[in-house]
Amino acid sequence: MSPELLQAEPTDPRGAGRSRPRARRKYSRKAMCFARDLFARATTLDPGCARAWSGIADCCAFLYMNAGRHAEDLEQADAASRRALELAAPRRADLRGPRANGLVVLGETARGLEWADRALALDPDDAMLLYNLACIKAMAGAGGEALDCLERAVRAGMRNLGWLEHASNLDSIRSHPRFAELMLSLAEA
Repeated sequence: MSPELLQAEPTDPRGAGRSRPRARRKYSRKAMCFARDLFARATTLDPGCARAWSGIADCCAFLYMNAGRHAEDLEQADAASRRALELAAPRRADLRGPRANGLVVLGETARGLEWADRALALDPDDAMLLYNLACIKAMAGAGGEALDCLERAVRAGMRNLGWLEHASNLDSIRSHPRFAELMLSLAEA
């Protein structure tokens, strides 16, 4: 990514309303719009940058799920994830996750889970990919698989307790005893 893209005003992800969910949602929407705009600027500088298109897809899917379910966010997530995959080498697991996420958000759960499984087969030990796939599988209603991915993500080095505490797409597995055990092990680490 070019240096001028990084000259925008910095944000602090730990700021804005940690104790107030409404403030946190507002901040998250603002942060995702900011990130989406940075990725869009990156695509104007390098239209062939698959990671930037993938970033747009992630941000737009987040906005759709957490900030009003606007059809244009969903359409942009779908188009950006398709573009990222057109540009990427066929064996890029990191770009298959956003496509899986977009398909689940579109309601194409079975196809989304297929994409998630393909990404997992390509890179089964990547902590960040495993965390993202856990979120996708939880949203798709595959709670056991989501917990498996989360446990593997922690074993592979994922240590961000805040993500697990606040990621709304993990809500479907939050009450599971395995999730509680995972949270406890991360808190003690």
